[in-house]
Amino acid sequence: MISQAPAQVPDAITPRRERPRAWAALLAIVLFAAVLRCIFFIGFGVTGDDIIYAGMSRELLRNGWKAVDLQWGVNYRLGLSVPVALLFRVGGFNDLTYVIYPLVMSLLSVVLVFLLGRRLFGSAAGLVAALLVATCPFEAVFGSSMTVDIITSCLTAVTVLAFLKARDAAGARWFAYAPLGAAATLIAYMVKEPALYVLPCLGALTLACIRDRRVFVRDVAFYGVVGTAVAATFAADYWATGDVLNRLQVQLPQSGSAVGPLPELLLQYPRWVWRRSPDGTMPFGYLFYALVPAILYVVARRPAGVYVPVLWLSVMVLLLEFFPKQLHPLTVSPRTMRYADAWVAPTSLIVAAALDAVRRWHRGAFWACIVLLATSGLVEARTLHRVWVEPLSDRNDAAGFLASLPVKPVYSDFWLTARYAFIMQYGPALPIPSEVHGKQLQMGVIEKDDFGTLWTIPKGYVVTGGSRGAGIGMFSVLNLKSNTPPPSWRLLKEIDRPLGERRLEPLRIWEVTPARDGAGER
Repeated sequence: MISQAPAQVPDAITPRRERPRAWAALLAIVLFAAVLRCIFFIGFGVTGDDIIYAGMSRELLRNGWKAVDLQWGVNYRLGLSVPVALLFRVGGFNDLTYVIYPLVMSLLSVVLVFLLGRRLFGSAAGLVAALLVATCPFEAVFGSSMTVDIITSCLTAVTVLAFLKARDAAGARWFAYAPLGAAATLIAYMVKEPALYVLPCLGALTLACIRDRRVFVRDVAFYGVVGTAVAATFAADYWATGDVLNRLQVQLPQSGSAVGPLPELLLQYPRWVWRRSPDGTMPFGYLFYALVPAILYVVARRPAGVYVPVLWLSVMVLLLEFFPKQLHPLTVSPRTMRYADAWVAPTSLIVAAALDAVRRWHRGAFWACIVLLATSGLVEARTLHRVWVEPLSDRNDAAGFLASLPVKPVYSDFWLTARYAFIMQYGPALPIPSEVHGKQLQMGVIEKDDFGTLWTIPKGYVVTGGSRGAGIGMFSVLNLKSNTPPPSWRLLKEIDRPLGERRLEPLRIWEVTPARDGAGER
């Protein structure tokens, strides 16, 4: 185990003339990261949750706090909906405004990792860690989407940095860092509950320095401030609902859980970070490959300060892998690739510490490693972006075309109608039927190939075929499968792109006109 007293600040002995160069280099890295995220822009719709996140933010903007119905766990995510609602008010309702929040947090993560690396290992290591986060494929691609894990990962880094700063802050400065850490933890918790995993990580850092009474006392005081902020949410719950545990009682039944053999579930995260996925992507590039030799180095040499990212990463890995959703009956927490983004910051710091040793040993080898990691990250980011975004082109084009037509009921799969609702700004009278003659449209008609019911759609637009995006089973898309629609269906538009695994038929937009209305109605 790597255990030692708190590291001194390496930058304290860095020549002052070098510090402006470090900040200039950081600025260049941040600008480079911003360009990457613009090139790999995604916007709305990377997951099925986007319609919920954008919708609840829009309702909050329209109707204020009365729109927050606390019988739904997602409405507790005020750390997400409130900032997005404010952004909608300022910048309007569009793709860019919707993802500014995670985009800014992704760029801020680059800065935070630099500050952590500089504090623990020096400016050179901080810059390396910042570059690794900037070019990590997952961050570069999903930084421009509403991937909430990017927000919580950034806020976790804020908490860790504030925790370390509070340990040796002089006088009243402690009273700035402790509330900063509390605010970051609270906002992260109000984005998603597992953000509280940062607290056991901090606890591990306290145990590593338990012999230092001054540090221990300051850490406990820090926990007191953070705990008070989190406890306030329980008091607010009691005031709003009469139940101090309402959030947990509502959220647990609504949240998902992992299914399948336990040995397979426990190997899911290693497969995501060390193996190429079936769709040909490596979401985290080769960052976790570099972690293996880096861990061996830091365990053998124990550079000052390295216990911080090692314990941070170790505790986070254990929690994501083994912390159950519930004990009785035993239910395994959900497994999702994006959760592993919580490991990117501490992993980058560990790799940066090892590469800093390589820099002191042989600068040529150091730069070769930097170029290899950064370049391979960009290559994998390009592949990841193509796999996730290219299939969304049909959906986006179809929704844009529908928005240009007179408003009528739109019948299609959930993912396309979600995009259409977003473009139409969730109009209160927007007709998007969820049923056809009492049968649920998505699961009861589309996914069961119930064409007999489909042909009875009375009036409106129907969208068939096309691609939807990575991770979406094509069984859930309305494909006609050589069936011929009735004469009441008139083809308005066809988007003909090459067919493949995620595009079984060309996307077609039909207008259904009742016979009594004639064929000319639009």
